[in-house]
Amino acid sequence: MRAAVIILACFPFLAQAQGPIETRNHQAASLAFLRLDPRGDLLAPGQRSLSIALSDANSLRFEGPFREDGETQRLSVRYGRGFSRGEWSIEVPFLARNGGFMDPLIRSFHDLFGISNFRAGIPYGRVEEDLGPSGSFGSATGLGDIVGTVSRPLGPQALWTAALKLPTGNAGELLGSGGVDFGSSLFSRWKLGPRWSLFGQAGFVLQGKPSRLKGARSFVDQESVAVAYRLNSRDSWTVQWQSEPSAIETGGQFVDGPHRQLSLGFARRTAKSETLQAYFCEDGDFLNFRVPALVNIAPDFTIGLRWTRRF
Repeated sequence: MRAAVIILACFPFLAQAQGPIETRNHQAASLAFLRLDPRGDLLAPGQRSLSIALSDANSLRFEGPFREDGETQRLSVRYGRGFSRGEWSIEVPFLARNGGFMDPLIRSFHDLFGISNFRAGIPYGRVEEDLGPSGSFGSATGLGDIVGTVSRPLGPQALWTAALKLPTGNAGELLGSGGVDFGSSLFSRWKLGPRWSLFGQAGFVLQGKPSRLKGARSFVDQESVAVAYRLNSRDSWTVQWQSEPSAIETGGQFVDGPHRQLSLGFARRTAKSETLQAYFCEDGDFLNFRVPALVNIAPDFTIGLRWTRRF
């Protein structure tokens, strides 16, 4: 107990509940590989955590041989434990790819904000995942690739994470890559004022050779920037930018370009040791893909919830 108090006193970043949105780009090909989500504070020594996250991403994009129309749900369960000056965690994901329910909702959302695309001519509830040289994938449900991570502090405002992904998902159904991935990332926080905080991430992933996907990149860089505003002792809002290259190269100039998304999230401390985070992510269609440095390729719309309990 005394050790935990000392750690929290020496590392104010670790004691903050306010943090970035723990999400990733939910493109189907990207989900097959390791990615390191933006994250906040570390666990204290001996402290444990259980995190359950549910996301739903709807994608619609046609370019040459690349055709994507469908929805992917991802349920992940993550268990972590703190040790002296660090923590380890294991995440087990489950994936389902299907026609989903968001097609009419997204079309109404686009109509409301005057976003123009070709959704009006596409039937609802379709499942098509044609990744060019990698071939086509249909509906699928099952276990994804399990990820283990180790994190350590690098001072009062920063930490370092290393992660390893094992090929436990069915690569033939695009529930995993069929290869072993390794990644590492640096995370930092800067206090901008009494209620404002800035979070940054820079990292990389070495994508192991997949068993089914063609044209996979061997090296993928990851960056994210988040600005969080604390409303009170329990609630905060976060705006977040995330960037990475495409996981695979399909031959389509646009879809092989930078993958970037913007997210808006709300977090509430529902109890002394529990936090609920809700968010949605957008691709570049609301700017007609004219500002790729800001927002570009991602699922058309992603919604998510994450519940975390520390004990």
